[in-house]
Amino acid sequence: MRRLATAASIIVLSVTSLPAPAAHAEGYYTCATGTYQYFSSTLGYRVWGEGCTGSGSGDGWMNVTITGGWYAGDYYCEYHQAYPELGTVNGLLCS
Repeated sequence: MRRLATAASIIVLSVTSLPAPAAHAEGYYTCATGTYQYFSSTLGYRVWGEGCTGSGSGDGWMNVTITGGWYAGDYYCEYHQAYPELGTVNGLLCS
């Protein structure tokens, strides 16, 4: 019984001491202008940015900062595509 208690203690300690995954975006972009609009009930809101610089692409959260125009602000999108050669980003499921 003592061995079982020791084994259980080791398992609990090893599981609780594992590092948590870091919460961070997969991409970050700053755009000169852009839009934020309702896209569909499935895909939610969409952000389209132009004049963008930054890094990252694909699935995973992306931060987009639009610095000018009517939709200036910070947005967070679950799925995104970046087109660095065009200076644009497209994000879906944004808030």
